Amino acid sequence: MSILHENIKELIRLVEESSGILRENPSAEKSLSDRLSLIVQKKDEILRYSELSKKRIEELHSIIEVLNLYRNMSIKANQSDSIIEILRYLCRSFLKISFCTGSVIFFYNKENGQLKKVLARGIDEDEQKRMIHIISMQRPVLEKPVRTYYVLPMIEDEKDKKKEVTLIFVPLIAEEDVFGICVLKADKASMELFDNTLRIIQSMADMISLIIEHQRLIKRNEILSVTDVLTGLYNSRYLESILDELDEGIWSKEAPISMIFLDLDGFKSINDNYGHKFGSAAIREVSFIISESAGKYKAFRYGGDEFVILLYQTGMDTAFEAAELIRKDIEAAVFLKDYNISAKLTASLGVSSFPSHSKSLKSLFADADNMMYRAKALGKNQVFLMKTE
Repeated sequence: MSILHENIKELIRLVEESSGILRENPSAEKSLSDRLSLIVQKKDEILRYSELSKKRIEELHSIIEVLNLYRNMSIKANQSDSIIEILRYLCRSFLKISFCTGSVIFFYNKENGQLKKVLARGIDEDEQKRMIHIISMQRPVLEKPVRTYYVLPMIEDEKDKKKEVTLIFVPLIAEEDVFGICVLKADKASMELFDNTLRIIQSMADMISLIIEHQRLIKRNEILSVTDVLTGLYNSRYLESILDELDEGIWSKEAPISMIFLDLDGFKSINDNYGHKFGSAAIREVSFIISESAGKYKAFRYGGDEFVILLYQTGMDTAFEAAELIRKDIEAAVFLKDYNISAKLTASLGVSSFPSHSKSLKSLFADADNMMYRAKALGKNQVFLMKTE
């Protein structure tokens, strides 16, 4: 039996005894007065306990609400591959918790301590600036990330009246570093009723952080699987997978697509004269030129000193211009200057284009490769087009 039920039962008993005293002895003032004092005391106890129970019931409802949000947010976050969208779920979920009146999430740059707002709900620009100032004062805490919230007061103006609110700072941690901070704003009085839910809020933030960390690792592995370790360009395996897709006919037959095949002229002399360490450094410098010159197009290191540039939605004329730009940039560059070496290189490039010149997408790579060998045969350091045959 609940304490509240027992108190109500005792109050009823006291009232019944008082009624009996009045019936038996209407003039028994002292006994009646004592009973009335007990009744008032018991009534006050019931009211106090009733109010306390009401708060606990509200807190229980809040916890249940948070747990439902936790489950729903977990499902949505795991279904999304966008970090911003995942953080948006977190921000929305916090606002559904009864004591939260505003929420803002910042990305945190550990190197310089700068904060960049990702999204905000219920918190204006002035408040965000004040929050950034408060967070900046907590930088030592952020340097040693701990998966726990911390609470700080803030005074804000509300129609020329001072109002004290509570700020709850929840760190978002991935790979043992703080990458973001979620700030919740709550009315101080109402927040005191829901102390237990703060631990659940931290658990929600931890769950989102782990999902983001997992997605970062997946993306990093995906990038590594298609990236050449030495140059940072795409690798030959990724190129072959794209060529396989082209062979399967996923590319529109009406849309042009071109390819540049590049081979350095006399690169062997770099390795012979300076060693393979400096040869690798020269390859990295060439790859940077190709990456910068290729711009929006996909650039690959095919192997050794061979490179491929794939130009979607691009015809032969534009592809030739891109190839010629790369050739000139390589010819003008002085390589290995950081090693007190002044090395010069040139490149031979072949260009093919579908559907104007290559008969099929399947032959695009072989055609560009053949055109590169034509450029070599004609004296190197030039671009050879398939249409010049």
